[in-house]
Amino acid sequence: MKEGRIKECAFSPLFKVILICFFYFSIIFHSPTLAYQASDFYYYYSEKIYLNQSAELITVRFEDNISEAERENLIESDPNLKSIVNESLPSGLILMELKEGLVTDDVAKTRENLNKSTLVKYSTPVFQYHSMKLVLMDEFAVRFKPNISEEDIQTLNNENSVGVVRKSPYRHNRYVLRVLNPKEKNALETANAYNSDVRVLYSTPNFLVLGGYQTVYPNDKYFTDQWSLHNIEQDPPAGTFDADIDAPEAWDIRTDSASDMIVAVLDTGIEYTHPDLADNMWIFNSYSIYNDYFP
Repeated sequence: MKEGRIKECAFSPLFKVILICFFYFSIIFHSPTLAYQASDFYYYYSEKIYLNQSAELITVRFEDNISEAERENLIESDPNLKSIVNESLPSGLILMELKEGLVTDDVAKTRENLNKSTLVKYSTPVFQYHSMKLVLMDEFAVRFKPNISEEDIQTLNNENSVGVVRKSPYRHNRYVLRVLNPKEKNALETANAYNSDVRVLYSTPNFLVLGGYQTVYPNDKYFTDQWSLHNIEQDPPAGTFDADIDAPEAWDIRTDSASDMIVAVLDTGIEYTHPDLADNMWIFNSYSIYNDYFP
């Protein structure tokens, strides 16, 4: 009789409901995909690429005329800011470390306070994507449909407080644009807005790839365009994630170079007057080599 009561209780309708709910919530809370979906994203083709905001780092761009004392006072006035990590990022951005134990709301509040300050041009989040950390800049790449005129493009840019950084000489209607008021609407939000416009083929923000806690980073303002060095799908539809030579990973190991190293460019030619090459060109002296080997 006792065993029968136990069996009847175990398979009662109420127990079944409780059991189903238990397994359901177990799946939800143990599945990263189902339990949490990041709210930040950008578009790759029509697919949303979700990003997680870092609770450890943010970036700030101060006004040009700010003094060292004003900057330090601003940092000390926010209990969530810890210290400056890197001041050599492109576009005047400074990488700042946050204090431990912060949650997303704390980070958002800190950036909100910084963006209210007259001493700050803008503050942007740092996103986590795979093993990389991505700094959101004030630029985004966009390609308009072939039949869209430059006048229509200019009108759309004016409506969104966007300026032209440069126009691609190789791809029709492809531009790099800059958000003029990033405090009000950052490049991620603006790029997503452009992407939903019927006149646009694709639009994606420009990120600065940190590659972990990289302390040395090139000061070339066009680095983010050089997908062959570090590819984060920044040039759709041609971009392929990690289809590159892993330059940042190599720079993490070594950044100096031997002065006697010779690099051969196997191509039809080279711009030997380029500022990056002019002082480092090796000139072949056939007469000298002939005398060395045939005295």
